[in-house]
Amino acid sequence: MSGWLQSAAKVFGRGGPDPTPEPVPYDVACRCGHHIEGERLARFQTVPCPRCGELLFVLPNDVYPRPKPKKLKSSTPVRPASPFIDSEKSPQAPSPGATTRTDEPLPPTEADVASWADEDTPRAPRRPRPDFDAVDQPGAQSAPEKTVSKPVEPVPWGRPTETFDERMVRWRGGMTEGLRQFRRQLTPVRILTATILIAVLVTGWSVQRAKAREQAEIMLRTRAEVVNELIAARDLVGLEAELNDQTAAAELLARDDDHVARLAALFRETMAINRLAPGSLFSLISEANKAADGSDIEWERQFELSYRGKWVILDSPLVRGADAAGIDHLTLDVPLTIGGKPLRVEADLDAFEQIEAGAAPYLFAAQLDLMRPPTVDDPAFVLVLAPESGFLWHRPETLAFIGWEETDPDAQAALTARLDSQVSLGTSPTRRVLLAIAKKGLPKRPPRVRPETSSEGAGR
Repeated sequence: MSGWLQSAAKVFGRGGPDPTPEPVPYDVACRCGHHIEGERLARFQTVPCPRCGELLFVLPNDVYPRPKPKKLKSSTPVRPASPFIDSEKSPQAPSPGATTRTDEPLPPTEADVASWADEDTPRAPRRPRPDFDAVDQPGAQSAPEKTVSKPVEPVPWGRPTETFDERMVRWRGGMTEGLRQFRRQLTPVRILTATILIAVLVTGWSVQRAKAREQAEIMLRTRAEVVNELIAARDLVGLEAELNDQTAAAELLARDDDHVARLAALFRETMAINRLAPGSLFSLISEANKAADGSDIEWERQFELSYRGKWVILDSPLVRGADAAGIDHLTLDVPLTIGGKPLRVEADLDAFEQIEAGAAPYLFAAQLDLMRPPTVDDPAFVLVLAPESGFLWHRPETLAFIGWEETDPDAQAALTARLDSQVSLGTSPTRRVLLAIAKKGLPKRPPRVRPETSSEGAGR
């Protein structure tokens, strides 16, 4: 221990431990507010407070030797007076016994002036000394100082401020700095927190989906007879809601068996029956004939409010032919006329893309889209069906809702066979498409400009 202390004392500049250490006082404050004073000993002390009696702990003396204090300079050198300062006001050298204030700045020396002259950095121009003789003269005024600014060269319009290489260097620098900032944000704690959050979300989604699939399987298995009961009761509103739930469950399970196909067909046909046009096709033709002599805008507004988006169920053969403009259409082969003018029903449905026109009739449903009156170029009334909504009829039990019932068993068997043959023909809109059309309506078609009628065509 003594050797260690001696080594430490040599480091601090002392030859050895002080045999007679100076007493070190202490001043300890008690919690009651009383201060206890005394001298520290070689060991720690527990001193009782004379006021409250609580024992206070006092540290012992410091075992490390104290370093010697640094030697202070005896005098402060005084710089010689600068030649730029008046000798009358220059400070005199202090006397040997006088004290010098160090907080006042000293005047520059000749060496400082020489170093200033050798510096490369330009300095501000020295303020000119005032002409006291000119100021003393009456009527004389000092000339104001003028600041001369360097003219800025205008940048020509269209000249790039930087080259392509400079832009690329700046862009790469920005990308590098962005990646560096992004990497700084990717701390291990944040990465772990994000991983846990993603795992929780994925797990919750998986559990929710598994639960929904289980409920869908239970619905399709336990509520199969509910559809037949609603058909027997002819509850069309309840039947549509029930079929919507069951077809949604089948879509969730991605099933496409015969039972699901029957549910989808029943849902389409029930939606069409619940949204049929307010009148028959003949009443629509009659209203179009009455409005033929009026304004096209009024008739389009009337058709928009009363008929557009409503469903019609048609049973007719299909033929393919061109209109007055030479555009090929798939139309109904029906000899209908309105006031001596023919009626053309354009059925360019998406469901008929794989159907060949012929003499065989097709039973289908579609929504009404447009009803155009005759023009000079096309003298026929044109009824356009919405292409995205049409589908072929598949189920015979829904025909009873519109009064189509066959009492003869042979006729009923022939109707069922005919509808079964249409199952493999064409395509049908999905449940989501039909619900979107029912919610938002048919999309807006571009307006059709009616050409000016001639004097011969004006008198209908």
